[in-house]
Amino acid sequence: MKLFSILFALLVTTSTLAQSHIFTGDGGTTDWHTTLNWNANSVPSNTSTVLIPDGFEVNINATATSQALTLSGSGTLTLEATLLVSEIFSIENVAVFSFENGDLSAGTIENNGTMRFANPEYKTIANTIINNHSQMNFINSNIVNLSGTVTINNGIEGTMDILANGGLTQENGAAATLINDGVVRKYTENGDFGSFYMILDVVNNHIIEIAEDSQYLFLAPNVSFHNTSTGILTGTGVFDISSPFLNEGTVSPGGDAIGELRFINTFNLNGGVLEIDIESPIAFDTIVVTGSPDLEGSILLDVSYFPEDFNMSTILTSQFSIANCTFPSQIKYDTGDATFFVYEVVCNKNAVILDLVEIYFIGVDAYNDINFSITPNPINQEALITLNISQVNEPQLFIYSVAGKKVKTVLLDSDTSAFKRDSLADGMYFVQLVSEGKVISTEKIILQ
Repeated sequence: MKLFSILFALLVTTSTLAQSHIFTGDGGTTDWHTTLNWNANSVPSNTSTVLIPDGFEVNINATATSQALTLSGSGTLTLEATLLVSEIFSIENVAVFSFENGDLSAGTIENNGTMRFANPEYKTIANTIINNHSQMNFINSNIVNLSGTVTINNGIEGTMDILANGGLTQENGAAATLINDGVVRKYTENGDFGSFYMILDVVNNHIIEIAEDSQYLFLAPNVSFHNTSTGILTGTGVFDISSPFLNEGTVSPGGDAIGELRFINTFNLNGGVLEIDIESPIAFDTIVVTGSPDLEGSILLDVSYFPEDFNMSTILTSQFSIANCTFPSQIKYDTGDATFFVYEVVCNKNAVILDLVEIYFIGVDAYNDINFSITPNPINQEALITLNISQVNEPQLFIYSVAGKKVKTVLLDSDTSAFKRDSLADGMYFVQLVSEGKVISTEKIILQ
C-alpha cells in the first residue's frame, strides 16, 4: 500500500511538470491550436515549454498559453488574440514576433530579434518585463495599452523605431516605465505629421530622436520624464511636455546636421547641456520653445567655419518670458589649430544669443599667458587695457571702424595701459592686437 502511494505521487508530480512542445507544422497549417502541428500531438498548455524552430510561421487566433516560449532562428509568431507566458518568452536573433491584436502577458520577454507592433487594432501588454536587445518596431500600431506593472528596458544595443500615430499608454492604476539605454526614434511617412504619446514614466540614458513633422507627447501629470546626465534629446520635430520633466542631459537640435528642435509647454535645463552646431553666420542649430523655459546649464559648441566677421546667433527663442537663464557668461571654442573664438552668452527676455566678440590666432594656453583684456566694454570715455607684455613682442592695438578703416593706434609698453576714445564717435569698432606685425587677436568693442 505504501509503495502504491509513492508511485501514485510520482505519477501526479510528473504529469504537472513542464511538457516540451515543438512546432512541426505537420498539421498543414500555421495555427497554434492545430494539434497535429506539435510533436506532442497536443496544443501547448500553461505548463508547456514551447519551441518554434527556424523557418516556421505560427499564428495565434485564440487564447494561447505556455510556461516558456522560444522563437528560434527565422521563426515568426503572429499574435491576434491572447498570449500568456508565465515565465520567459525568448525571441532569438532574426526571429520576428508580430503583435497585431489582443493581449500579451509574459514574465519576461528577452528580445534579440524583432518585436513588431503592427495594425491599429486594440493591444494590451500586462505585467511584463521587456528586455529589448535588438529591434522594437511600431508600424501603424495605434495605442499600445500597458496594464499592471510593465517595464520596458531598451538596452544598449536596443532600438525602438516608431513609424506610427499612437503611443505607449499606461491604464489607470498601472505602473509602466520605459528605461532607455539605446535609441528611441520617431519617423514620419510621406511627410504626414505623426504624434506618439508617452503616457508612462520615461528614463532616458541615451538617445531619443524625433523627426521633422513628428512629435512626442508627454502629457500626463501622474508620470515623469527624466533625461539623465547621459541622455540626449535630438532631432527636428517636437517634444510636447506637460509631465514633470527633469533634464540633466543634452539637447542637440538636428543631431549630426543643422536643425530646429521645438519644445511645447515645458522646457527645463537642470544642469544639462545645449549642444549647438554653427556652420555659418546664417546656418546654426536652434531651439524654439512655446512656453517659459527655465535654463541652467552649459553650452557646447561645434563651429565648422572660420568667421570673417563678428556676428550673433540666436540659438533659443521663447514665446513667453524666460523664467531663468543661467549659463557661463563666455564660451571659448578651440579649433584645435592654434585658433579659438570667444562668444558672449546673452540672455534676454525671449532669447538666448551667442555673440562672437573675440577671435584669437593663438592657442588657449598662450591666451591665458598673455592675459589680454579691455575693460569695461562697452566703453564710455576710457578703458583699461591689460596685457602681460613679457609674453608679447612689440605689442600694438589697431582700432578699425565697421567699414574697415583704421581709426586709431595704441602702443603698449606696460602691463596696463589706458584706452581713450578721444574723438571717436559712438558705435562698434574692431580691435586687433598685433605683435611684430602679426595679428594675435581681433575683438569687438562698443563706444557709447
